[in-house]
Amino acid sequence: MVAILLAVLLGSEVTQADVDAYAEVSAGERAARADSLAEEIERLKKRSRRSVLEEYRATKWEHPKKRPSTSEYVKQERVNRDIRIQGLQQRLEKLLDERESYYSDKTPTDIGQIGRLEYGVRVIQVIDGKNAIVRLSDEGEYWLRGVLTTKWRDGVYVQLNGLFYVPENTTYETAAGTNTVYVLEPIDLSKHADKFKAAPRATSR
Repeated sequence: MVAILLAVLLGSEVTQADVDAYAEVSAGERAARADSLAEEIERLKKRSRRSVLEEYRATKWEHPKKRPSTSEYVKQERVNRDIRIQGLQQRLEKLLDERESYYSDKTPTDIGQIGRLEYGVRVIQVIDGKNAIVRLSDEGEYWLRGVLTTKWRDGVYVQLNGLFYVPENTTYETAAGTNTVYVLEPIDLSKHADKFKAAPRATSR
């Protein structure tokens, strides 16, 4: 496939409305994840010895001779539970930390949307040193612009990390005709960081 850029719509600057919309999505996602973590912590804390023993009896051991005693199993499960709770509490504290900015990892799928991407994408075609057509899993193809692509090759997977914005769409020509896709660009929201920080927690008197 040989892609020839035909037209690009104007207006690639991120708008305040787009930033505000993304901040609202991020705040909602942050709150939902915090609630989920808090519920999981409480569930683990309330896990009874009886449920641990039921799990022990239901476990099919690949090597019966290595089956631990009941007391050993319960003791290890308590250790595992405490480690798990500690990890979840650290993640929860970070989510609730007023100094930390949080950005939603929802993939941008329309003009004006912003998202945090931290996964591999397939390179469909390298256009030049700063442009490539890529496929984002189930979201389809995007024209990735403004990322160094000099070491990329068609068909390989590359890792994207950071915030990306869909400012417009673009149309390019292929052997089968024309194709219109969204443009995806890296974006710096550092000057808007305060919009993505957690709301102050209420203090008891």
